[in-house]
Amino acid sequence: MTSTSTPPNLPNYFKSYLPKRAQIPPLKIYPPPQLPEPHNELLPLSYELHQDNTPEKRVLLLIPTMNADKGQLMETQLRKRLPNNTEIYCLGFEGASSGVGEQPYNEAGMTGAFNRIDHAMILNRVSPQIIELVVKRRITTIIYAAIESFITRPGWPPARPGEAAIEEPVDYAYIVLYNPVTGVVKTGVSEGVEVPRAYCEEAQKYGFSDPVNEDLIKTFGGEKGQREVPEEAVGNHGNVTVGEIMAANIRDLDKRNWQKLLTNEKACRYRLIEDTLEKMDIPW
Repeated sequence: MTSTSTPPNLPNYFKSYLPKRAQIPPLKIYPPPQLPEPHNELLPLSYELHQDNTPEKRVLLLIPTMNADKGQLMETQLRKRLPNNTEIYCLGFEGASSGVGEQPYNEAGMTGAFNRIDHAMILNRVSPQIIELVVKRRITTIIYAAIESFITRPGWPPARPGEAAIEEPVDYAYIVLYNPVTGVVKTGVSEGVEVPRAYCEEAQKYGFSDPVNEDLIKTFGGEKGQREVPEEAVGNHGNVTVGEIMAANIRDLDKRNWQKLLTNEKACRYRLIEDTLEKMDIPW
């Protein structure tokens, strides 16, 4: 006989009090925010590449992600914009942690993208596959590409002069392209999609992996992860994604692309990323 009970060690994210699809009004789409300048310094390349006197370039695109759709999207975009006399070889791989939890908030989105590249470079220093590819294909340039989706809470980043502050949580994607041969870094941020507040609040109840201000939480009588306490009292490295909570409560929803269903296909996570990449300079 087949059991239909929930395995004891798996969390059950279904909550009857969360709104269903019909109860969620159309979500707003916001322009890219003006984020603070990143202060992250990326590692230099630790080995030499092939050098010759010909004009041909052979680029190795390295994509540290577990999301195959994001990786394919970046590869397609760079292939479409190849300069003359340039070949490109692409490799996606896992294991390069963002270091900012499953659900980044606020500036953790920027930090996570830079962390992925730094961790990928450390992994690749001792990767026989990478070294063999560099030698076999006589690679002359390397580009690392990382995408980190993140949610901004109301009030961050501060509104531009003359613009009203955004009063709802919003989901964006932050993109970093890094050429460790030249040291050039290019960044971009996508348009954003409003996150239903109830789902953002629910995800935060599962806590954070970065330190939180327990004294401030106690002062306001709240519990860790609840939005009733000030923002400085909660972390930015969420343990559970908003998409996970949504997928457990809304039928036919893709946890990695919930934007498509909840905007009636006016927005799609991958299309938003694609549009951003098209506007970015590539550090060839």
